[in-house]
Amino acid sequence: EAYQDAADGNKWKIRIKKAGMVNLTANQVGDASYEPAADVVFSLMINKKPVNISLLGTPAISKVYDGNTNATISAANLAFATGDVISGDQLNIALSNHAASYGTADAGTAKAVTVPLANISLSGTSLTNYSLANTLDVTANVGEITKLAITGISFVNASFPYDATSKSLAITGTLPAGAMVNYIGNGQTDAGSYTVTANISGGINYQNQSLTAQLTINKAQITGISFADGVFDYNGTAKSLAITGTLPAGATVSYVGNGQSDAGTYTVTATINGGANYQDQTLTAQLIINKAQITGISFAGGSFVYDGTAKSLAITGTLPAGTTVTYTGNAQINAGTYTVTAKINGGTTYEDQTLTAMLSINKALITGINLADANFSYDGTAKSLAISGTLPAGATVTFTGNNNTNAGVYLVTATMNGGSNY
Repeated sequence: EAYQDAADGNKWKIRIKKAGMVNLTANQVGDASYEPAADVVFSLMINKKPVNISLLGTPAISKVYDGNTNATISAANLAFATGDVISGDQLNIALSNHAASYGTADAGTAKAVTVPLANISLSGTSLTNYSLANTLDVTANVGEITKLAITGISFVNASFPYDATSKSLAITGTLPAGAMVNYIGNGQTDAGSYTVTANISGGINYQNQSLTAQLTINKAQITGISFADGVFDYNGTAKSLAITGTLPAGATVSYVGNGQSDAGTYTVTATINGGANYQDQTLTAQLIINKAQITGISFAGGSFVYDGTAKSLAITGTLPAGTTVTYTGNAQINAGTYTVTAKINGGTTYEDQTLTAMLSINKALITGINLADANFSYDGTAKSLAISGTLPAGATVTFTGNNNTNAGVYLVTATMNGGSNY
């Protein structure tokens, strides 16, 4: 259509409204000075406007890694180049198939996505005025393949008994191609509880994972150790018990109740500290120190003559420290034979003893007594003799042949009974 362009000095111009062949007729009317000009016809071919289509990343062209290059797009992912479509025209992009393809199957961002040109067409009321300028499939680095989560992998706790060898945990399940695992905290030897981390590197196509599990090494039981009772004879030196067998490295033993000197029965406790890798143990045993036999002691009989004082026996030899002796039957005064018992109390460290001996006190001779002859003149009275001197206590005298009256010579006998002691 013809129009005057006010912005260009009201020049007459022609506005082309669609593509195709157009015949333009120039008509010049005459005026007072000129005759009208003959019409001039011009043929004008108006070609369709080529439009370029490009691929956009909005909305996102994305999928999770699945091992193939298949992609899916929508018409909204395709756009005309800026200015290619005249304002007011209605021109759309149509897809016959939403399939596209990634350049590679691997996960990544800004990946090449290609839409087959055969799948792209134009539509809209202005379609007759436009043509598709693209001659090749439409490609742009606008795709994304996200990494796939690894499944079927587990990492569980485990316990082991300590045996001085290295212990480790491992994942179970099969890692996909390209994935690998490394461990932090494995290779433990000593008893304890350790956190082990399995760091799985998913490589190009799989998500990384970090798994944790507890590696427990339990303390081992100490074997081959015994703690037996012991019996000793008292000799004044300290006695102790000790475990038999070899403690493993790092284990120690301490004793309570050892170092006894006196006779007796003692409970000794051996406390084994297993250190880092072995279980503690507590063992008990009896430490017996028997009382010793007292030697070098004798208890001999003794004989005495009665003299009115107490007589006693005593042991000979030196009693060891802590022992005592008591006597039964000692301190006798009167003549006779007595059994004396010496009871030796051995105290805490020696055996008791009982010894016996005979204590004899012989009767004494009576001295200082005389029986002298005597002469009397007959006078018709009885005549007698008497002893001179003092009889000791308990002694008596009887006479035979005394109390004579008639004249004559008589034998008088004085019989002294010494009693119990003479």
